[in-house]
Amino acid sequence: MSLLTKEELFAKKGRTFRVVELPGGGTVRIRSLKSAEISGWQASMLDPKTGEPCIKRQKQSRERLVALSLVDDNGTPIIGKEDLPELDQLPNSIIGKIAVAAQELNGIDNDEYEDILGNSEGTPAE
Repeated sequence: MSLLTKEELFAKKGRTFRVVELPGGGTVRIRSLKSAEISGWQASMLDPKTGEPCIKRQKQSRERLVALSLVDDNGTPIIGKEDLPELDQLPNSIIGKIAVAAQELNGIDNDEYEDILGNSEGTPAE
C-alpha cells in the first residue's frame, strides 16, 4: 500500500451517504459530515459566552447530529436548527437509530462521543 500524495488526499472531499431503516417502518438518508461540520457540532455544545460545556445543549447533542446528517435524495439537508424542538418530540428509538448511524458513518466511536460531550457537569446556560 502506497502513501497518498497531498493531491490524492484532497481529492477525497466527496461525501458518503447511507439509508437508515427506522423502527416502525420508513427510511431516511444521512450524509457524512466534513471536518468543519463536526467541529461546529462539537462547538454547538458549549456556552457561546463562556466556552464551557452547556447542559441544555449537550442534552440535544444527538438531535443536533441528526439535524446535520439528514438529507434528501439530492444530498440537501432537510432539517434546520429551527427544527430541534420538533426533533426532541420524536421517539428515542428513531433519534437513537439515526444518531448511531451518523456516528458510525462519521467515525465517531462512543469514547470520542463522550469526549465531545466533555464528561462534565456543564453549566445550566442555554
